[in-house]
Amino acid sequence: MLMDSASIQESDIAYVNKKRARDGEPPIEPLYTTVDAQKALELFVGVGLDRPVPVADGVELTFFGAGHILGAAHVVFADQ
Repeated sequence: MLMDSASIQESDIAYVNKKRARDGEPPIEPLYTTVDAQKALELFVGVGLDRPVPVADGVELTFFGAGHILGAAHVVFADQ
């Protein structure tokens, strides 16, 4: 979804910038591009459900299946 969103932003900005150019306005930039999205995806780490993961000193999180949407989860933060 992140890559799709970035692609849509790039397309939308290209369209908007054509109109801005006609009106003599400067171009604008998308919030993020497909290149940005790809760089972000390389930093993602998969975490299984029901497995506590330390995220900071004395704090851990655990993902639990939410059940209403395929792949959806809710997160519980807890003191270690």
